[in-house]
Amino acid sequence: MEQGLKFLFFGKKKISSPFFCRQVDAFMDFLRKNVQSSLIKLSTPSDLVTLDEKKRYIIGHFDDDKSENYQTFSKIAGLMRDECNFAVSANK
Repeated sequence: MEQGLKFLFFGKKKISSPFFCRQVDAFMDFLRKNVQSSLIKLSTPSDLVTLDEKKRYIIGHFDDDKSENYQTFSKIAGLMRDECNFAVSANK
């Protein structure tokens, strides 16, 4: 049986490591990073200029930040936070 802590994000196993059992500070840093939103919110078109050109981004624009599509985009951004960056804007 695997020992250690398991971190689930939207029901998907994000990480499992016995390392966190020994390093409380590392575990707390991991939690802080993974619990906060990974979305970069864009409020004006000029905000696009502030994005780092050397990084990959998936950018979504939605009519409403309460919509199902926005929520799905946010969920995917959280699951893929280690692969690329996500930026989002909404009309409302």
